[in-house]
Formats: sequence, C-alpha cells, structure tokens
Amino acid sequence: MTSESSALTLAAFILRRRKEIDTEREPLLARLEVLDLESEQLDKAAAAVGILVINNKKPGPRPKEGTIKETVLGILRDSKRGMLALDILTSLNERNGSNLVRSSLSPKLSRLKHDGLIELTDGYWHLPGQPSGNENAPDQNLFPERSEGAERDPEAQGGKAPPGGGT
Repeated sequence: MTSESSALTLAAFILRRRKEIDTEREPLLARLEVLDLESEQLDKAAAAVGILVINNKKPGPRPKEGTIKETVLGILRDSKRGMLALDILTSLNERNGSNLVRSSLSPKLSRLKHDGLIELTDGYWHLPGQPSGNENAPDQNLFPERSEGAERDPEAQGGKAPPGGGT
C-alpha cells in the first residue's frame, strides 16, 4: 500500500466516522434539550410551592477564552453601566449556556482590566467612560485618611492579596 492510498483510506475513515458521530449526536442533543426544558419546568414548579431544589446539573461546556472576553465586553456594553462580578457571571452563563464559576471568571476580569478594556470602581466592573453602577450608593469611605493606602492594597484595586494575607 502506498502512502497516497493510505492517506485516502485514512481520509475515508475520518469522513465516515465523523458522519457516524454526527448522526449519533443529533438525537442525543435533541433529547438533552427536552430534559433541560423539563428540568427547568420542575424547578419553577418547585419554587412556586416553596420547595428548595438542589441543582444537580453537571457543569456545562466551558466557554472558550476569547468567548469569555467578548461575552463580558458585550454584557457590559449592553448593561450601559457597571456590574458586580456575580451579575456578570450570571449573565455570562446564561448567554453561553455554561456553568462557569466565580473563581474562573475573576482572572479573566483582572486580565481585561490589565489590558485597559474594563475598569473596576467600588466593586463594579464597567467599560472605560461608562457609569460604574453605584452612583446612588452612600460614600463608603468612612476613613478618608486611610484612602492613600488603597493603592497598595491589591484587593481594593481588584487584584489578588499576597499569599498568607501579608501586610
């Protein structure tokens, strides 16, 4: 068997197997959609009668890196004002059909901030020039003389604290 005929045989196998997988996959995806809808309806019914439902769903597919970035920027663009990280996470998971957790989102937000694409003001993530989202909140700075140290506090700036919580 020549390398050319081997390549053709391999190509035929790949195409055939891909078609088999796609054929098997379609009914499974349709069934999963039906089960997800029924699960949602059961959750709503349980909530209506005061039953606490524990979410037994397994994590959904993880969005791709670029998708997270673009989705976060889109969410903030659509919101017209800043949002808390948990609100961004909820919107992101709804838009992408994913089940991303906060610990996975935080580094992405920090990276977007580092790249100058978003800003963090008083716990609200927003696009540059966009209202932060908490304009009506009372002044939280009860100790103005301490505010100079905020630049040295990475958590106050949306960053990470040093390991061990050092000073």
